Amino acid sequence: MAQTLGPWELSPPTSATLIAGGGGLFGWLNTTNAPLSLSEAMSSSPIEAGGFANADAGTTVEVTFSGGVVNGPGADLVMLDAQFDVGSYRITSDFDGFAASVAFSTVSGTVVSTVGYFYEFNSSGPFTANVVGVEVDLSSIGVPAGGTVTSLRFTSANAACDPVSLAKIDSGLSLSVSALAAGTLGTFDVANGTPFSNIGIGFSLAGNTPTLVNTGACGVLLVDLAPPIQVLTVLPADSNGDLNFPVTIPANASGVTVHFQALDFSSCELSNGVTTTVL
Repeated sequence: MAQTLGPWELSPPTSATLIAGGGGLFGWLNTTNAPLSLSEAMSSSPIEAGGFANADAGTTVEVTFSGGVVNGPGADLVMLDAQFDVGSYRITSDFDGFAASVAFSTVSGTVVSTVGYFYEFNSSGPFTANVVGVEVDLSSIGVPAGGTVTSLRFTSANAACDPVSLAKIDSGLSLSVSALAAGTLGTFDVANGTPFSNIGIGFSLAGNTPTLVNTGACGVLLVDLAPPIQVLTVLPADSNGDLNFPVTIPANASGVTVHFQALDFSSCELSNGVTTTVL
């Protein structure tokens, strides 16, 4: 569920795993003085309620997002850090096997909250820290516009980093599509819709030229699909406004380029467009 934190609407990752590093003093931060696993801390709600402190340089944490993170206009993610010390980080993604990276310091980050944390290895807390956020644009690590990543890694570039989370910016209805291969199951994920609203996914084989379309309940909308436009599905979102839809790709579709876009029939909001070629 999205949360307003500073100037952003943010959603935490669904899980987190320590890939490398950590260190003897790498321990949980919690506003309630209760133990947290790394995954629980990075995905806590409120987001700023949990984190980890004193990561050694080179500590790498991989976070995953249900439905992925789409490279939309502007920033897509926010790295949150509890500034007991100034943290510096490097971000990579599964789009290219965690190859391309962007590095930054939180010294000029935006203060979004002041929090009293208890720390795993010091029982005399709480200790007060400003939580700061730094925006990350997926374009800076080579993800094309409309591209989707599911997993990202942040690596501490200096000692004593205190990561709170790497959260995604919710900027409206978003559509992500898994890699599609002929004769196999593909997955379509829609996020940030209206809870329990009908979500439609349309597609075109002709292109993504803007086209005026009578959508029925939402009237005439300018969609990023060229005619003829076909409907892949219309299904209700879950209680979070998300939809996961698996579909078997036709066995003879290899090499075909397809353009997709989703529509929330309650808010009448259109998603980003996604273009992919079936393998």
